[in-house]
Amino acid sequence: LKHPDRDRLAGGEALGEDAAVPTQNKVPHKERASPLRRNETVSSPPSLAEASIRARLYFVGSRLSRPLWAGIASVAVFGLLMLLLSTVFARVTVALKPRIENLTADNVAITFDITARTVGMDMRIVPAELLEYTKTFSKEFQATGRSLVEDRSRGKVRIYNNFSTESQSIVAQTRFLTDDGTLYRISRPIVIPGATREAGKLIPQSVETELIADQAGEKANRAGEVMLKIPGFKGTPKYEGFYAKAVSGFSGGFKGEARVISADDLKRATEEVTNSAGELVEADASKEIPADFMLVPELKELIVKRVTVPPLGMRAETFTAEASGITRAFIFRKADVLTLLADLLLQGDTGEELVEDSAKFEYIAKKLSFDKGKAEVAVRGSVKSRRIVFADKLREMMAGKKEGSVAELLRSHSEIAAFRLTFFPPWLGSIPRN
Repeated sequence: LKHPDRDRLAGGEALGEDAAVPTQNKVPHKERASPLRRNETVSSPPSLAEASIRARLYFVGSRLSRPLWAGIASVAVFGLLMLLLSTVFARVTVALKPRIENLTADNVAITFDITARTVGMDMRIVPAELLEYTKTFSKEFQATGRSLVEDRSRGKVRIYNNFSTESQSIVAQTRFLTDDGTLYRISRPIVIPGATREAGKLIPQSVETELIADQAGEKANRAGEVMLKIPGFKGTPKYEGFYAKAVSGFSGGFKGEARVISADDLKRATEEVTNSAGELVEADASKEIPADFMLVPELKELIVKRVTVPPLGMRAETFTAEASGITRAFIFRKADVLTLLADLLLQGDTGEELVEDSAKFEYIAKKLSFDKGKAEVAVRGSVKSRRIVFADKLREMMAGKKEGSVAELLRSHSEIAAFRLTFFPPWLGSIPRN
């Protein structure tokens, strides 16, 4: 241990010539083991002032180092970002407007053919499909006429042969009589088939026809099942062997003034169901057209095949009219027409193409042969053509060039009407090579 005045051991033995210690400085003490090992030295602790200065320097240093490192990091990140924007994320957008011209088609004759599979340039043939669609429309109408009416009762009957195995012919107007004496007649001749025999027993056979009351009026109306005999066979064995049965009875007999179907009613009903059937069939037919096909009015026809209305003067409060319509039309691909016109209008120029959305054509039907599947038409109208810009080739030529050089390059191409260059980042001065 170093003392300001002298060096000494723990037991009081002096080191060197100045081992003597003034008496006023001697302090009694006991012998004790030294906490130090031989040859070890201990520095004296710093003074209070020195420790205070060191603490202040450390505090100030730590406060100064934080913003310094933050600034360094910010500069590094900003520099890296600028580097990435100028290299990895750098790009140039080139917007090009091709040169466009207007072309006119003046009555170009073409033929739509359902047997063709490809466009025929020499014969000017365009593939087509034939669309056929049928729809039936019916509607109920009010009868507006009034008239004196004499209607006879009618009913379906089945006439049986339980007499022999031979058939029996019955002439028109043959009478049939009910048990209460009401008379009906058949309107047409019929043949009643012969009965069959099984195990010695006759099995009657029958034929269905209609019986009409002999007199007009409601008296001949009958509800439920009605049995009838043929009075012409009365007095013979056939009278019991032949008979008729009306399962649903007879109805429709009337005599007096009633509402009837007039000529105006039939005309109005016929026109309405005919028009409605046509509209309905055309609407449904349009839904059947494939997405890549088109239908033009000049290449279709609407036919009303059948109109069903009740007879004039029929007694009725309401009646039903029905019409069936059929639409037939040639449908085709617009792209096929453009392919044919491109060959005619561009005259083999491979550096030009037609703009499909700009086509405005009118199709004039010359001859429609739906049965043969051909339509001869004349096409007239206008369409735009544009020069083809080969973007891949331009991209290779612009790579790595300065903005001014790229502008001169684009101006030298006649197929380009206008262009715009957009650089990212804005300070980028040339086209990236990739």
